[in-house]
Amino acid sequence: IYSSETVTMLSRREFNLTNVKFTSCEKDTFDYYFWSERMKVFPDNRAITGPVTLFVEETPVFWVPFAVFPIRRGRSSGFTIPTLGSSSRDGRYIRGMGYYFGFSDYADLEISADLMEKTRFQVTATERHVLRYVLNGRTRLQWRRQFENSRDRWLVEALHNQELPDGTTLKLTGNFVSDRSYLEETQQTPQERMESELRSWLSLSRNLGRGSAQMN
Repeated sequence: IYSSETVTMLSRREFNLTNVKFTSCEKDTFDYYFWSERMKVFPDNRAITGPVTLFVEETPVFWVPFAVFPIRRGRSSGFTIPTLGSSSRDGRYIRGMGYYFGFSDYADLEISADLMEKTRFQVTATERHVLRYVLNGRTRLQWRRQFENSRDRWLVEALHNQELPDGTTLKLTGNFVSDRSYLEETQQTPQERMESELRSWLSLSRNLGRGSAQMN
């Protein structure tokens, strides 16, 4: 949702806007919005702004010198729209504030940050790769600083499957955490919080005529 003080049409595919507010909040009074003094919009493509400020309930909380927001269908690089809220445990929070890199049709990367007023600051990087009939996988790295005890905690997850040219199949799964209670105390979904066992393994298999060989 965009609103601006002025709109100047330079061509059918290019507009200049001033004093711009833009948000995904659908309330009449926005809970949060991005504000920029000026913006250039290319319909169904992208919006380019100068200095951008994120406001939460009319309070400025984040600033960047420039930003490019994709406004077209399909995958493209750009800033992610954060989730805002509050809870009795975490206080006010901003989740999913970050940037998405759409490198190609075969790989992407998302880096995001969560800021919880009472409990923690967290950064997550998630990479995915896929090439049909050849390979696929993902990697997730997560680091957090807990405010109450200045404790650093981390998580590493990796998954990779690949068909080698000689017919060998490679499968790799890696799961590592900084301490035993990490998943129980940090993950958002009940399924992730109840995970009590982590496994890491490597498997190589190959068909040999009527039989097959596998190494784990």
